[in-house]
Amino acid sequence: MTENAEQIELLKRKRTTLRSSVTKLINKIEAELKKTDVTEENDIELYIETLNDKFESLKLTDSNLEKILSLKDIDKELESAEEYREKIVTCRFKAIKYIRNLNQSKNIHEPPNPPIHSTLESDMNHQTLNVKLPKITIPKFSGIINEWLTFWNSYETSIHSNKFLDDVSKFNYLKAHLSGTALETIEGFSISSENYAKAVTLLEQIRQKRNFGKYTHESVIRNSPS
Repeated sequence: MTENAEQIELLKRKRTTLRSSVTKLINKIEAELKKTDVTEENDIELYIETLNDKFESLKLTDSNLEKILSLKDIDKELESAEEYREKIVTCRFKAIKYIRNLNQSKNIHEPPNPPIHSTLESDMNHQTLNVKLPKITIPKFSGIINEWLTFWNSYETSIHSNKFLDDVSKFNYLKAHLSGTALETIEGFSISSENYAKAVTLLEQIRQKRNFGKYTHESVIRNSPS
């Protein structure tokens, strides 16, 4: 077995372990959300944080694996990675919605005269409790130009223009609703607020060129004027 083959095998084993762990955690979260007894908010928040950590590890492993796979294997791997990414994003969405509904059911009210030092925190918590999260009813965009308007109109309304979602969450939603060459185009961007804006701009630039298959984020950056 060559060194490259050994590295691929090692990464696949690591990914299998991570995916198994993610699946168990998702099943556990979904079981908690289905309970008739109210689950403590802190427990759900801990599950979300753990899921986020595993998601980051899984993305890093997928990224390292994709860098050394042959072209004939890459499409299958991207599709498989996308399936898990969507499972995680959907589960996280359900858990956040559960917490929001739980807080609303408690009829939390701010004190009439909150201490000055806690005013900002109280305002932020009040805003968070009233977040109206988007429903996941967005068609996927694979890079076929005539699919763009249908995708973008739905995505922009539900996600991109939602002022209660931060850009990191928006980026996760964006990647979860891309596939094929459209996903490959922005796959090189790590998840961050800054990169979300870059990814959206890049997709729009390439849509105008009407050729998603020709560009990646590296090639566009390399050929852009400084």
